[in-house]
Amino acid sequence: MKRRSLLSTLGAAALQPQVAGAQTSSTPFKVGLLIGAGSDARTYAFEAFRLGLRTQGFVEGQNLVIERRVDIEGTDESLSRAAHELAALSPAVVVAANTPPVIAMRQAAPATPIVMVAVGDPIAMGLIASLRHPSRTITGITGQDAELTGKRLALLKEVVRSVTRIGLLASPDNPVFDTQLANAEAVAKAHGIELLREDVHGQSDLDRAFASIVDRGGRAVMRLGGFRSREAIKSLASLAVEHRLPFCSDRLIEVQEGLLMSYGPGTAAMFQQAAGFVARILRGAQPGDLPVEPPAKYELALNMPTARALGIVFPAGVIARATAVVEA
Repeated sequence: MKRRSLLSTLGAAALQPQVAGAQTSSTPFKVGLLIGAGSDARTYAFEAFRLGLRTQGFVEGQNLVIERRVDIEGTDESLSRAAHELAALSPAVVVAANTPPVIAMRQAAPATPIVMVAVGDPIAMGLIASLRHPSRTITGITGQDAELTGKRLALLKEVVRSVTRIGLLASPDNPVFDTQLANAEAVAKAHGIELLREDVHGQSDLDRAFASIVDRGGRAVMRLGGFRSREAIKSLASLAVEHRLPFCSDRLIEVQEGLLMSYGPGTAAMFQQAAGFVARILRGAQPGDLPVEPPAKYELALNMPTARALGIVFPAGVIARATAVVEA
């Protein structure tokens, strides 16, 4: 796979830590990381986070300790347990990726500053009051997932120009489902597309949902939330090829697992961006004084073997915009 610009935003300046700007202390700063199940925050994202902090003068083993907790089980109980484990360590600030970990962390440590990463609609979820003046304890980076739903739909239309019906795997329990759905419906109407909604409540529903989409004349498929475990992603990829349905997702990790394409915020870039928030908070800034930011970078990923299996030829314009291409 070619990662054309995975860490391009890190820049050569990352090799020159701005140590002079960092607060010094005989006791290292403690920073927590809470990652939910199914997150694509893998090693490269953590390295981007560490490098981002290093550019601000915060270096592990010198003036910084990073405590990481990853929810492997994917249940409310396991996520809450991981959040309380971090809270017990009394971190100065916690970075929490995606909506459920932010909520869990706020419940476990109401007074601890939280830098959120990739939260789709933090205002609607009651996490912050506004983007400009977020919260006494929470700020960070939105995932803009609701808005990007429409862009993924338009991307499917660009790749499969004749498509008029697109299957929609819907998870109504997704916290930002209503906003996502409204956005998708508006874009679909503008492009003359009929959305074939199939509510799915578990991985066992996927076979039925795909078969129904095909029976109703669907020519492509996308998803609104849910099904982010590795097993579910593999199932989605297999079913999409079996039913010859181009699938547009939101995360690079899913294209690596076999889905046709994805468009969404760059995970590594968001974690480097989060490091900037952490550095300012460690220096004394209050979360409420740090406006929430959109992602600094977006990634368009394409899977060439899957495209060949589906008989898809990506338009030259789509290939030119791709930041990651899986070729084998």
